[in-house]
Amino acid sequence: MEDRPRIAVTMGDPAGIGPEIIIKTFQDQSVYDVSRPFVIGDAKFLSDVALRLESDLPINSISSIQEASYTPDSIDVLDLKNAPGDITLGQPSHLGGKASVEFIRTAVDLALSHQVDAITTAPVNKESIHLAGFNWPGHTEMLGELT
Repeated sequence: MEDRPRIAVTMGDPAGIGPEIIIKTFQDQSVYDVSRPFVIGDAKFLSDVALRLESDLPINSISSIQEASYTPDSIDVLDLKNAPGDITLGQPSHLGGKASVEFIRTAVDLALSHQVDAITTAPVNKESIHLAGFNWPGHTEMLGELT
């Protein structure tokens, strides 16, 4: 049995700093020494961010966590395909808010069904979440209600 915990990392608001933080974090191979991380997000969007950052770390789109390799030579992304390319970086939008909530809901579902040991969330934009029609003040309240 694998000792390293399986960690679901949500991508955060696609228009925010979350995707960049994820790319830079996953470039540190020591992350894999202590965990089996994967991202819940949009693989194409994250791949575009990696290209912009000149990262040579491939984005591995997966449809289930059983497909994840958990190796430092790529970033496994449970691909929700929900971050359209017309999201404007740095701008709050209902699209970014909806996507970030879907990332977190998926992570919570995986945690509650014991498919992951923990979740961590990249930053969300509260204004985007509100534009998407959700009233949570932030992550804490969202996670409280979902669990």
